[in-house]
Amino acid sequence: MSAGYNAGSKGQGYFKDCATDKEKRDFLKLMDEYKDPQKVKEKLYKLAVKYEREYLVESYYFAY
Repeated sequence: MSAGYNAGSKGQGYFKDCATDKEKRDFLKLMDEYKDPQKVKEKLYKLAVKYEREYLVESYYFAY
């Protein structure tokens, strides 16, 4: 697995208590397919903004 996959996988844990069931399913589907790492990153970023996870929004993961 790539570092991007690992980061995305770990990132989903930050939302396990607040994301809707649909958001969780959608994200897991993206991770299962993992065809487009940029889509995974974009979805994770949207969740971080929506649920005000500033430490994620400002993280190095989204810097590039």
